[in-house]
Amino acid sequence: MKIAIAAQHNLVQPNLSSDDWLVKLELEKQGISVDIIDWRDARIDLNQYDSIYVSSTWNAAVYYEEFIAWLKQCEVKGKKLINDSDFLFLGVHKNEYLSLLKNEFGNEPSLEGSIIPAEFIKPTDDIQSFHQIWDELKKKQIWQGDLVIKPIVSADGRDTYLITDKPELLKRRGDEYRSFSDAEAIVQSLLEKKRSKGIIIQPFIKAVETSGEYQLVFFENQFSHATVKPKGFRNNVSASRTPISEHAIPAGMLDFAQKIINFYANLHPYGLTRARLDFFNGEKGPVLCEAEVVEPHTNIRRFPVEQQKIIISNYAQALIRRTVGLKLQAILGDEAQTYFPMLNNPKLLKAIMKIMDTNSTILTYLEVSQANKKYEAAKNYSAHYIKECLVALNDFLERNYQNKELLVGALADAKEGYNKSVLGKDRSNLSMAIRYLLAAVVNFVAALSFGYVHYQHYKQSGVVGFFTETHSASQLRKAHEELNQNLEQSFSL
Repeated sequence: MKIAIAAQHNLVQPNLSSDDWLVKLELEKQGISVDIIDWRDARIDLNQYDSIYVSSTWNAAVYYEEFIAWLKQCEVKGKKLINDSDFLFLGVHKNEYLSLLKNEFGNEPSLEGSIIPAEFIKPTDDIQSFHQIWDELKKKQIWQGDLVIKPIVSADGRDTYLITDKPELLKRRGDEYRSFSDAEAIVQSLLEKKRSKGIIIQPFIKAVETSGEYQLVFFENQFSHATVKPKGFRNNVSASRTPISEHAIPAGMLDFAQKIINFYANLHPYGLTRARLDFFNGEKGPVLCEAEVVEPHTNIRRFPVEQQKIIISNYAQALIRRTVGLKLQAILGDEAQTYFPMLNNPKLLKAIMKIMDTNSTILTYLEVSQANKKYEAAKNYSAHYIKECLVALNDFLERNYQNKELLVGALADAKEGYNKSVLGKDRSNLSMAIRYLLAAVVNFVAALSFGYVHYQHYKQSGVVGFFTETHSASQLRKAHEELNQNLEQSFSL
């Protein structure tokens, strides 16, 4: 299995800025091949990857049109993106996801939580002057104060301004603090910028100056960890973010965050692998200011090393599960989702990965060997074989892991069906190698399901056991080495 982690050009080498290299090392420990790629490098063959994880593409806003085209290119031959493209296209446009969330949760401050109010203006809009718009907005109490103006498509606070007439704020260093008399010019400047997608006007939430911004990270719809930015407008230095425990998150914030994540999950089941929700602790309750589903910084390096290991392990498993899910969808279509719950069981996940990798290896062997008829037969039979294996595993799960002999027998039947349909009576070296690979799947799952006793017997005897169909010393030795390596990794879970 091969995963691409997409980043901006200066993050493809080991660095301390992003968490990508921590994830890469953990995935490689699990036997996954991983490349960290520059998303703008047109020389890279995207078709070689089973999934493409959009992670640290922090320059995407600068190259907006190019980024959108690249996302589409990633899926020319089928779904490969993590998060799903539906979320990525939504997440790039703050106006779209904030409007969607406002319609669901509202933007009136409340104890349960609210979405930050926002007014969107696009370059094509026939707008009044800024002050006419503001006069209308400030009829509501929440708008009767300072404002924030920023682009609809942006990152890291670029071109973001605090509009205020407070002398103590205007005295601060930085071009981002501007008076209301400058607001009209700022609005026009942002709208007239090349490739501008429009601007957002929002009320300035006082909690920015009093308690900072809380950042809650989720993997596969489950809360993982949280950090808080220091107090102050546009305080974006990642090294200054402080890790906090779940108990230190303000009351109601995590519950509200989970409701938002659940809402997203209902829109596109299984499509959200990583998200970061940013909140202010408002006077009446939590206020969502950003829902980062494209390229959020996960801030894992801010935690103690032992906690980092736990977070990274969960992070990597989420990426593995989604990649396996995408591979299953590529073969079985929407029916694959029937089997997704099995991916949450570490041993069943290992079994499914073994089945999928074996299928890919067989197809590669046949293609490289130019065994065209067998290659076409194998390609056509793959979905049937994989589905038979999944049905056997799913039955095992539904029987609460009872009747292990039935599981192994069903996998052996799937293997025999493959042999008859694809290989027939052929006993060439290539055919025998494929028979061995299919037998190794049965052995692997047998060891996982029968447990440590079978594993120990195998290690002591050196005999692969169950359905090997070979007495060749070299093949048994090869089987011993491969199965030993796979099992050592699996039993270490």
